[in-house]
Amino acid sequence: MAVPFATANVLEDPELRDRIKQFTSWPTIPKLHVKGEIVGGCDIITEMSQSGELARVLAKTGIKTAAPARAGTRSGALIRPSGPAARPGE
Repeated sequence: MAVPFATANVLEDPELRDRIKQFTSWPTIPKLHVKGEIVGGCDIITEMSQSGELARVLAKTGIKTAAPARAGTRSGALIRPSGPAARPGE
């Protein structure tokens, strides 16, 4: 399944960085949004990936992932995107 995705380097654009913090009411960057909903910041996503929770959250939205990581590994529920990337908010 192709998973369209988009990225934005908010560290290079102070205005975008401030707006994304205001929009999400979440002060830290980076963060993961799935289908318009914030899932969490890097530390939370890492823990969710290692526990298998991220794969379950993504599965609920119809996104298939690779097998979740085992405790103590660095790899996780990897999304293998392909196809055109969507712009944020579309």
